[in-house]
Formats: sequence, structure tokens, C-alpha cells
Amino acid sequence: MNKIIVLCLISLLTACGFQPLYAKKQSSDNNVIQKVQIYPIGERTGQILYNRLNDIMNPYGNPSDAEFKLRSSISISSSSLGVQADDTTTRKNSTVNVKFTLTHKENTAEFSVSRTTGYNESDNAYSTSVAENDAVRRNLEEIAEDAKIRIAALIKRRQTQDQ
Repeated sequence: MNKIIVLCLISLLTACGFQPLYAKKQSSDNNVIQKVQIYPIGERTGQILYNRLNDIMNPYGNPSDAEFKLRSSISISSSSLGVQADDTTTRKNSTVNVKFTLTHKENTAEFSVSRTTGYNESDNAYSTSVAENDAVRRNLEEIAEDAKIRIAALIKRRQTQDQ
């Protein structure tokens, strides 16, 4: 009787979509985007984006058999929001715009991803600098996640057109 109960519980567990937490998963999207060579980007913000893209797209390093090449350029701007009567600001927005170029043989696809994050500006220059750098870093991480999805979609579309 106990064996029957255990078997029923195991079958219910697999029916609910249970998957081991630390098992290696290979989805078809991950296989596709692991064929993208990501070119380094200058300056510290470029390093942050480059490292994040590599972490999420090529966790085992740049592919030796890369079919696609990804280049990008970054522009950052900030704007004051909380302007007080004495013309000082207490809040700023940091906007990061990244233009991506994905190349496959002689075909090129371009797209841009932009994110805006707010941060507090204080009288202390150091805390304002740290808050601004953190806002830029968070924007770059979100841009990398969005770029991964767009790149996978572009590659899938290209593969369906080739078939």
C-alpha cells in the first residue's frame, strides 16, 4: 500500500512540472545565443555591459564557432527632476541607450534598447556619484537581459527564413 502511495506522489510531482533546481538546462534559445561572439566595449560602462552579456549569453566563454557577431555602443544622459526654489536639484534620472548591431555573414540587424532609472542627488558628492553609478549599472543589467531576448528572436527569425 505504501509503495502505491509513493508512486502516486512521484507521478503527481512530475505532472506539476517539477524540475531539479541545480540540473543543467539547455533550452533551444540558449543553444542559439551561445553562437554569438560579443565584442568588447570601451570604458567602464562598456565593461559592465560586456560582462553581463557574456554571463547570460555565453557562460562558458566566447564561442570558437561563432556564427553571429554583436557590437554595441552606449550613450548615457542624465536630467534633473526635483528642482527646488534655489535651483538645486534633489532627484535625477539617468538614461542609458545602447545601440546593438548583430551581424551574420553579410546580413546585419540593428536595434536599440533604452532604460531610465532615477536616483537621489544630495549635498555629498560621493553619495551622489555612488547613486548615479548604481543607476547606470542597473540600467545596463536590464538592457543586457532585454538584448538577450531580442537577439534570440532575431536569430530564430533568421533561421526560419533560411529554411
